[in-house]
Amino acid sequence: MNTLVVGLQFGDEGKGRVSAYLEKDHDWYVRFNGGPNAGHTVYRDGKKYALHQLPSGIVFGKKVALDAGMVIDLEKLVEECDTVGVKLSDLHISERVHLINKKHRDQDSNGSGVGSTKRGIAYAYADKVLRKGHRAKDYDSFDMLNLYSGLPPIEDGENALYESAQGIMLDVDYGCYPYVTSSSVLPSIAHKIDMRMGVMKAYTSRVGDGPPTVSEVPGLAKLGDEFGTTTGRPRKCYWLIEDDIDYAMSIVKPDQVVVTKLDILEKIGDIYVWRGGKMIKVASNTDEYKNYLTARWPQIKYFSESPDGDLIEA
Repeated sequence: MNTLVVGLQFGDEGKGRVSAYLEKDHDWYVRFNGGPNAGHTVYRDGKKYALHQLPSGIVFGKKVALDAGMVIDLEKLVEECDTVGVKLSDLHISERVHLINKKHRDQDSNGSGVGSTKRGIAYAYADKVLRKGHRAKDYDSFDMLNLYSGLPPIEDGENALYESAQGIMLDVDYGCYPYVTSSSVLPSIAHKIDMRMGVMKAYTSRVGDGPPTVSEVPGLAKLGDEFGTTTGRPRKCYWLIEDDIDYAMSIVKPDQVVVTKLDILEKIGDIYVWRGGKMIKVASNTDEYKNYLTARWPQIKYFSESPDGDLIEA
């Protein structure tokens, strides 16, 4: 089975922990969008890995592919490989991947005005669509790598997990434009997907500028240890915004949904949601809230309360 793991909010939903849990069922892990602006936190044997360009499966010895929709920073990728303990030649990289260079990073450092991570992402994508970008196939330094020209070289009988970066609300087409990322968080129609697994946090969080415009929940960011994996920036935290989840469900159409960090709300007391611009109390404790969520969205099949633990059936 080929599985898509995609965030239903503004990123930081906990996709890394879900992808890690599914490792036993997949031979390949494929990243298809974004670059070093994204981050997945994965735990294995008690060790924490902060990944940026590499798919989560690299930690578990899986075959991994960086597919054509990505932009990569080769220097940062080498550093990341060293951190994980793999070689660049262990990766499968699309020859059509575009490269981030110093010019892109310098341009980004001067300010894009939309809460950029300053990694040169938008400027690399801009060069791509202006037909003046540079791809992996253009560089001699890639001669010794496992470059491929079409889709990832996944053989019949092998299962792949397609790991999306960010979340649907940051999608360049379907997100809260212009406060979005520079790529689509959905895979190409050419990718074969059998199962769409959405990931949502029990509350809403966001790094950077732009929506949501509702009031934050005092103390929630500290309780949830909410800092961006890539930038370390503190995340703004809000009660769950139901309208965003309804919208995300209509776009992603997930077969199953995992809810993360429900346990963080145990110390909060009364639990609220935002619906139609109004803050509404829906539960007095997390057990009530869990029941509320599963009744509201029957697609919710699992909860995850630990970064390195199992998924709990709803």
